[in-house]
Amino acid sequence: PDSLALVQHFPIELYINTKEGGDNCRTGLQILDFCTGSGVQALSILKALEISHPNSMATCVDLNDRALRFTNFNAVLNGISIDRIKCIKADLLSDKILESRYASSGEEGSMLLNDVLAKNGYDIVTANPPFIPVPCPADQIRIDITIDDISKRYGLFSSGGSLGEDVLQKIIQWAPLLLREKHGLLAVVSEFMNPPHENNRD
Repeated sequence: PDSLALVQHFPIELYINTKEGGDNCRTGLQILDFCTGSGVQALSILKALEISHPNSMATCVDLNDRALRFTNFNAVLNGISIDRIKCIKADLLSDKILESRYASSGEEGSMLLNDVLAKNGYDIVTANPPFIPVPCPADQIRIDITIDDISKRYGLFSSGGSLGEDVLQKIIQWAPLLLREKHGLLAVVSEFMNPPHENNRD
């Protein structure tokens, strides 16, 4: 529902039309979608730009193999060429790319996602990051439940880090480095769990 809300309320065509001119008068825009899931945000933008910017491309990043397969499937289902979609399996919190096609032999898991993405200037960055607080390994000594238990209960896609905001913070930190200097746009939908801290139980 959050991703659909962002798609429905994000005025992509209006935004592009108001910024049209100068270096934004191009046949294709670069879109980056973090925590892509089914790909609904990136694919909806590509569909919205089919007439005005038919050569637009989307880079979709997710930790979940199944999500990335669904992104490719949904692209085909909606008549979007696979050539216009690049899916990257990566862990935002560790900044590691987790697939071998971006790394040389023996380097899988050591390539930094930020290094790969920084080569491009993105016109639009979207994200619907996970927000459920999941204890990091160091916190396990203070709790009875393990990360595996939490993953089985909520799914890998739900882990927002130990505070629930870690993934969101990473995206916000990266945005200025990834967006084009002129007319770059960041659109995020998220929730804040606001977990209590030891010095503030209110």
